[in-house]
Amino acid sequence: MKKFFCFMLFSLFTIFLFLCSLNINVKDIYAAEVYPFSGMIDADSLVVYGTNNSTVKSTELAYGTKVNVLGTEKNANSKGCSVMQKISYDGNIGYVCNGYVINISSITSTTDLPGVETYVEYSNILREKGFPDSYHPYLYYIHAKHPNWIFKADITGYTIDEASKNMEGKLGLQTNNSNYWIEDYPYEAGGYYHIKASTIASFVDPRNSLFEGRIFQFLDLDDTKDLSSDKTLNYIVGEGNLKQYLEVFKAAASQQGINVVQLVARSNQEGNNKVGYGPSSGTYTTTYGTTYNGMTLDGFYNFYNIGAYNANGLSPQPRGLAYAAGYLDGTSFGRPWDTPEKAIHGGADFIANSYIRRGQDTNYYQSINVASYATGTKFAHYYMSNIFAPEAEGKTMMNTYKNSGELELPFIFTIPVYNDMDSNYQPINKNSNNKLSSITINDKLITGFDRDVVEYQYNAVTEAQTLKVGATTEAATSKVEGLGEYTFVNGEVSIKLVVTAEDESKREYTILVKQVLPEHSVSINDIVSKMAVRISNQNMYGISPGTLVSELTSTVQKNGGVAEVTNANGNAITTGILMTGYKIKIKGTNEEITYTISVRGDVNGDGVVKINDLILVQSHILGTRTVTDDKFYAADVNYDGNVKINDLILIQSHILGKGSL
Repeated sequence: MKKFFCFMLFSLFTIFLFLCSLNINVKDIYAAEVYPFSGMIDADSLVVYGTNNSTVKSTELAYGTKVNVLGTEKNANSKGCSVMQKISYDGNIGYVCNGYVINISSITSTTDLPGVETYVEYSNILREKGFPDSYHPYLYYIHAKHPNWIFKADITGYTIDEASKNMEGKLGLQTNNSNYWIEDYPYEAGGYYHIKASTIASFVDPRNSLFEGRIFQFLDLDDTKDLSSDKTLNYIVGEGNLKQYLEVFKAAASQQGINVVQLVARSNQEGNNKVGYGPSSGTYTTTYGTTYNGMTLDGFYNFYNIGAYNANGLSPQPRGLAYAAGYLDGTSFGRPWDTPEKAIHGGADFIANSYIRRGQDTNYYQSINVASYATGTKFAHYYMSNIFAPEAEGKTMMNTYKNSGELELPFIFTIPVYNDMDSNYQPINKNSNNKLSSITINDKLITGFDRDVVEYQYNAVTEAQTLKVGATTEAATSKVEGLGEYTFVNGEVSIKLVVTAEDESKREYTILVKQVLPEHSVSINDIVSKMAVRISNQNMYGISPGTLVSELTSTVQKNGGVAEVTNANGNAITTGILMTGYKIKIKGTNEEITYTISVRGDVNGDGVVKINDLILVQSHILGTRTVTDDKFYAADVNYDGNVKINDLILIQSHILGKGSL
């Protein structure tokens, strides 16, 4: 027994020495298994579920959000991960996929670590460089693991609030969490939304990225231009499309005096390592049929997706190729890029001279342009609108160096320092929905209400001198001011409703209410019943071909209403003939209805009855093609509720001039 005990002690001691030889901190191995711990969301926008077994999303939390991790549980349903972490955040409990929360306590240290200076000694060094005390636990821990790394502080002269507010409306995130949005619509395909300053702040704050896997967004791309090898580059590209161009990338980086790893990592990040990817294939127009003003995009290349964003009526990739072709912004940087070599060299020239030599010499500064030594206008001239891109590209570079065995090179990191850095920033997850779902006048809904329309005119049919205003918010956390009773003054009253969301953002709705005595009111039914048309649900049919738009609208006006006709694209139409598919909005005293118009015999919606319409009806009868909705009502010219041979004969007679519809 004694021999066994001695053997176990010797084995444990041997394992300890082995771990020390690998420079692995014991805390790294076991810290994540000790719950609870303080963590930080390490994803651009992480889905949170209400329960471990739920497949229904509760919310999304952006990068930098501080949470408490309470433990792990096995996942009973398929969410793409087998283990879930239970977290608490903002007083809520939720579950996230394991592996997306950084254990903050395991990657910081205020106690002395072996092999380097004491914490106090290194703190004094960092303080002399200009780093605030809140940076020290992070940088000391990294320093202990990578003593060769060098950290430089850049005093920006701005606060995080100033930087975040100046970048609002410029930077975006791929997220479905509307609490982060400043607009209700994405600025780019794929669900990229411009985000609020409060969310941008968590990405701006360098302390949310002072970890081994994230700090490479601060890598000085000028001073580290010689820190690379073929092994490093081959790790990035593998057997992908970019492998064939590595010598070209190396020559371009050498010519410009910049880091080749960044060039290859950025091209990879932009998708060009995939064989057949549009900007590096040379066959964009052939593959997708997209041109620029009729000019082909085939034969042009853009390995860094420079100029690739929504503009000029183009989505990012074709616009980037239009830039590469020299169709946009001239022929600088060796454009047109009509060979891969020209695109790689020209793009490197662009990155070097438009960014790195202007002081935007880190991935971070190419997104948040605040470097104290940068030229040009601050908070402008950013390479990437995706705020998570510097993090992602930096992580690619770090993993590249790590897996190629070159992580202990003397890397230089330029890290921004902001004013007043006493508190840690994180995204605000308060509800930002400040919209109404309905407005009522005297308990009647305003017809045609749209949550995004904020100005209304309403006619209240009443003899009373007062009216009651009500409203319902879309979000239960929002509040409305301005509800209650109002008194008419000279037959009118102006109402202002102010909706305040949980995050204090506001939206104002105004309603001008006019009093109409009951004997003077006009209903939609009164108007339509006096028109020579037929109505089924919200379809208006029985209109003769060749009827003018003005004829229909004037008929509505003569009967006491207001009419507006629009085409299939929603554009207002005031002249010309009516076409199947047009819509007419009719307003009465206090209601409105929109009908879709069907012109007799005009099945294809061009306003005239010709052989094409006859063919469509014939195809419907034979069962080879079906006409539905407004086209069905246009084809049913005898109004019997069916499209049959009798309708075909009537349309044929009209075309031949033997009858009229």
